[in-house]
Amino acid sequence: MIVNERIVAYINSLDRGNSPICNTIEKEAIEDDVPIIRKEMGNLLKVLLGLKQPQSILEVGTAVGYSSILMSENMPEGCIIDTIETVSYTHLTLPTT
Repeated sequence: MIVNERIVAYINSLDRGNSPICNTIEKEAIEDDVPIIRKEMGNLLKVLLGLKQPQSILEVGTAVGYSSILMSENMPEGCIIDTIETVSYTHLTLPTT
């Protein structure tokens, strides 16, 4: 968790918004009490992806895939995301667009 309010304010000032699918997944995850990353962490991930330009990403704890989709929309072309999840969220349905 990012705790310094000045840092949080700066990171949030960089926010360009999320895609409709990320907004829908975020809304449904909150309604269903599924853990997803906080807004400022998503914004920080976008900044870090832009700066570091990774070729691969390992996500441990995928839940409903919110942060994976967020990262896939902001990662460089050719980057690969591998995910690991040990908790079943099969009772949830992903939104369709």
